[in-house]
Amino acid sequence: MAGIYAYAQHVQYVKMHTIPAGLQAFDVNGPIPTCGRWKDTVPRTRDPAAYRLYINARKLWRSKIEWQLTRQEALSILHDVQAAANQGDWGARALMAYFYRTGLGPLDTNNVLDPDADKLVEILRSAAATGQAWGYYDLGVAHEHGYGGAAQDE
Repeated sequence: MAGIYAYAQHVQYVKMHTIPAGLQAFDVNGPIPTCGRWKDTVPRTRDPAAYRLYINARKLWRSKIEWQLTRQEALSILHDVQAAANQGDWGARALMAYFYRTGLGPLDTNNVLDPDADKLVEILRSAAATGQAWGYYDLGVAHEHGYGGAAQDE
């Protein structure tokens, strides 16, 4: 009995410590992975006008619990973040991805954006194409769960 138990434990250990096909072991002395070079792909400077729009909208969004926002405040946040994202601000794009994942305005009285997985994955693919780590991670989650047109693959 003890031998069977020890063998089952060994099989479980091997299963947990075997790297899946397609992945490679992390090597501290090896080259930096693509997602680890995200600082190389982020613009050195940000457009001050777009950044200001994004930061002010984010401050308003974080100033209250989301259900406490009025419809007008939620609309203002959405329009400002969308404008900053359209002007190329990567922080605003990340926040728009969050809004497309969760929606904006949880109540009927302040709902201004419903979740849209297709638009979310579109933003994530563009972020991953530019080497942004958050884009890689979130796109991996989209593939894991198979939403937004991303092929499901655990």
